[in-house]
Amino acid sequence: MKAAGKTFAGEVVVVWLMQLASALSYIHSRKILHRDLKTQNVFLNADTGVLRLGDFGLARVLDRSHELATTVTGTPYYMSPEALSNEPYSFKSDMVSAVQRPGATSGSDRRVARAAG
Repeated sequence: MKAAGKTFAGEVVVVWLMQLASALSYIHSRKILHRDLKTQNVFLNADTGVLRLGDFGLARVLDRSHELATTVTGTPYYMSPEALSNEPYSFKSDMVSAVQRPGATSGSDRRVARAAG
């Protein structure tokens, strides 16, 4: 799919983002919170271009759609600000992890250091 030093076409990236959003919508509709969404847990079939979401080892099934999780878990540089700050978080936390660059969250270095240490 990608030769060394080349980039992906914008249209291809948009398709992958739509597939990721669809995968998150599917698991969230079943009240599953992934909690460790990062590039290493998103798999791409090079032949078909189909994206798959994997590694549900830290996932949690919520009892209700509006329930909040409170356990600090996941990969610190991909965690939402709420999770890093030890505040209750919801499905929106997975969405933040899907679109943020690692460590790009405002004030994240301090929170990541606290979460990791």
